[in-house]
Amino acid sequence: MKKLLALLLLIFSLASSGQEQILNGISLNGPNGFTKVGDLHWNNQNENIIVQSIKFPEELNQKWVIPDAELEIACKEGTRASTFVDFVNLEISGTTYGFCLQKGENKLDIASTVVYRNGYAYTIMVSAEPDRFERCFEILGYMIARIKSF
Repeated sequence: MKKLLALLLLIFSLASSGQEQILNGISLNGPNGFTKVGDLHWNNQNENIIVQSIKFPEELNQKWVIPDAELEIACKEGTRASTFVDFVNLEISGTTYGFCLQKGENKLDIASTVVYRNGYAYTIMVSAEPDRFERCFEILGYMIARIKSF
């Protein structure tokens, strides 16, 4: 009996520490080296990924998109713990995304964007070591692909 309980505990601990998380039918996880540390939150040393989703109201489904101008205004305001660096529009696989670039009080680079799929808006925020915005874009590219394809 003790062996069975130990085996079940081992299986449970392995299953609960997996990276994958399903959100609105989409399989999300962090790139290689990332570990799931919370609900829709993955970490790899000073690199973090946080995902949030917002469901569109049914009457606005597939019609509602936050204009890039509004995203840029929000980006420029910063937060209590970050300051504005830049807002850039980049095309990835035929879709243009607005990317908010900020610097955290802890000096980490922070980048975020919004991805739309099946009536949901997904906000992706990533952090990376200071002066490593290119790493933020690598991680964001991975997460955009996960949301759009899986």
